[in-house]
Amino acid sequence: MDQAALIPVIWWGLVAVLVVVAAWFFWSLRRQRKGTYAHFREQLEIIEYFSKSVFRQNSTEDILWDITSSCIEKMGLEDCVIYLRDEDKGVWVQKAAYGPKNLDYRAIHEPMELAFGQGIVGRVGASGIAEIVSNTAEDVDYVVDDAMRGSEMAVPILCDGEVIGVIDSEHSLEGFFQSYHLRLLQSVANICGQKIGRSIGEERTQEFAKFFQLNPNPVARLDFDGVLLLSNAQADALLAPESASSSELSKDSPFWPLLQKASASDVAVQAQVEAGDKWYQVAMARVGDKPFVHMYAVDVTEVQLARARAAEAERHKSDFLSVMSHEIRTPLNAILGLIELMMRGEDSEQDRLSNLSYMEFAGKHLKGLLTDVLDLERLDSGKAEPHLTPFAPEEFFKRVVNGFQKRAEATGNVLSLEMEATVPAGLMADVGWLTQMLNNLITNALKFTSDGEIRCHVTWESDLLEVSVRDTGMGIAPSDLERILEPFEQANREIMVNTANQGVGLGLAITKKLVGLHGGELRVTSTLGEGTTFRFALPLQLTEALEADVEVQGETPDRPLIPEAPVLIVDDNELNVLVARRMVANWGYEVITASNADEAEAQLAQARPFLVLLDIHMPGRDGFEAARDWKQPSSAWRQIPIVGLTADAESHTRVTALEAGMDDVVVKPFNPPHLRAVLERFSVKG
Repeated sequence: MDQAALIPVIWWGLVAVLVVVAAWFFWSLRRQRKGTYAHFREQLEIIEYFSKSVFRQNSTEDILWDITSSCIEKMGLEDCVIYLRDEDKGVWVQKAAYGPKNLDYRAIHEPMELAFGQGIVGRVGASGIAEIVSNTAEDVDYVVDDAMRGSEMAVPILCDGEVIGVIDSEHSLEGFFQSYHLRLLQSVANICGQKIGRSIGEERTQEFAKFFQLNPNPVARLDFDGVLLLSNAQADALLAPESASSSELSKDSPFWPLLQKASASDVAVQAQVEAGDKWYQVAMARVGDKPFVHMYAVDVTEVQLARARAAEAERHKSDFLSVMSHEIRTPLNAILGLIELMMRGEDSEQDRLSNLSYMEFAGKHLKGLLTDVLDLERLDSGKAEPHLTPFAPEEFFKRVVNGFQKRAEATGNVLSLEMEATVPAGLMADVGWLTQMLNNLITNALKFTSDGEIRCHVTWESDLLEVSVRDTGMGIAPSDLERILEPFEQANREIMVNTANQGVGLGLAITKKLVGLHGGELRVTSTLGEGTTFRFALPLQLTEALEADVEVQGETPDRPLIPEAPVLIVDDNELNVLVARRMVANWGYEVITASNADEAEAQLAQARPFLVLLDIHMPGRDGFEAARDWKQPSSAWRQIPIVGLTADAESHTRVTALEAGMDDVVVKPFNPPHLRAVLERFSVKG
């Protein structure tokens, strides 16, 4: 074919190619437009879904979990996590997470917290700019959560121009996230941001209001002029008690100066404020640059009162130590002075006896002081428990009251006892404590009564032993009635009419505690110039009539025969042995001594005493252990009575001694008539 003939063929070939290319181009363009339209339509559908869904939710939690679950479903993501800003802690906190971290309904496995600026989330939260990280291995800020993943996308959630959260998604493949994902997630964040922000604000407001209303303490928000913007009932009553309608703090209020100080300060101010009869610890603080102050108050009245009581108690304690110093030094000075005079040998026999009488009086006074102090400490420690024994009330009260007759007569007083016929013949009580109660009340009456009458009245009613001691003395001022029952307290010392026995203010406090341990209550009534009455009622159990066992001075009964066998005194203190040996020997007994348990066993084997006076607290084998050994069934001395000697007046010491096998216990410094009575009791048994 010639060249001219080829030209039409080539031309039509080119036309055909152009037609095919044009057809392919238009087909491709149509397909691309169709795909773009599909993507655009899908994006619109997702945005429409979130627009409708988010506004159906009420709580922040519902919104966040709906977003995370829907993003995975609608956008084909592997996971979706939402972080919210925690301003107080300075961190981003995972609040919702769908994907590998969500193992159960709305439960995040090990929720992560990222410090501000930490990780890709922290970086986006700080900048407010969305990011796609195609390869997490190359990003130095990437933080591994539950597992290492290839790519990450983070979009900030904004509300009123501030970043309040971050939507974060990770994928196992590198380069998975495209600009399409980013635009779509940004649209979701924009739609939800305002709703999330408002929801958080509403929840905080509700929590704040609940904190106000349910708080038992006064809580309020005040502007700088004192207007209560928000307050609970306690704050209303405290800050504006007379103006509930206006709810405004008066400028005369004791809280006004603190409000002015807080309004001008960038830090919280605190102070203790007295309002009426109460004290409050008050804190006020501004919130940023906002024109109001938050106030929180706590009633510290009890703390103030306790502090005042502690200061008062410290003052009384100081006074007590001063009085104790005087009360101890005065008789001690007399004793030492009289001893020095007697050692010179210049006194007559009459002077010597007089000196000894004064020394005895001073010694008993010191013993009483020491006993009171130790009794109070023992009662305050909670260690004391009543040791109940049977006693005969009529004989008991007669003997106790009769023991005070000479002292009453010395001050011109008439001391009497009235026993009602209703009082049972036998009762159960701690006789030692009951004696101490009655002694303290009668002694107190003698202090303030001269040329008058002191009457002890005893009755039984409704299973209660009711005892009262009434005097016609000076009386007690109403302001002192409660105070005098506390330790170290006394009524006016200047009005005491019997100052020789004024004491240190412990007797009534001890009596109050003893009565309380017996289940009763000590009460006092008084009229100035007319007299005072102390009374208590004890719930005691009935028992058969028994003879009272009370230590009093009186006529000496017929003495039993003195045994031929000796009394063995066992004590490691030579002075104690000297006093006890001379005293027992003067009563006609033969005495042998030992300084420890081993020496005592040699004496037991050789002399076979009829009684052992055994010191409880000795080095080596003490009295408890020795008594257990000597009372063993196999012991040759198990029948010999043992009387423990101890300076420990605790009731548990007596119980331990009796359990160890001792037959009785005498407390040092012992009362000679009492010790003699114990010896005679075992002499009769022997």
